[in-house]
Amino acid sequence: MNMNEYQEFVRSNASPEYDTELAVIGLMGELGELADAIKKERIYPDWEGENKIIDESGDVLWQFINLLNQRGLNINDVVDYNVKKLQNRHGGKGTASDGGKR
Repeated sequence: MNMNEYQEFVRSNASPEYDTELAVIGLMGELGELADAIKKERIYPDWEGENKIIDESGDVLWQFINLLNQRGLNINDVVDYNVKKLQNRHGGKGTASDGGKR
């Protein structure tokens, strides 16, 4: 499934009661669950939580796409904009994670 298909899947299956605020709250909740899974992986070296990280990552993606849908944004437009922004910012040098160095 490509991202356009996934975005339509989310649009077709999301609760009709969702609005931008609920999408943001849902996204924050799922990010917290993903962070907790990553924390457990770091604290407990024998913890086999890869499926939990995949599961929570999927929930984060669902909520993020739902937020985009609430705002009338297309995932491909967001990705294209972000790539151009990072290329302009870094000029092909540096990494996207060094945002504090700009």
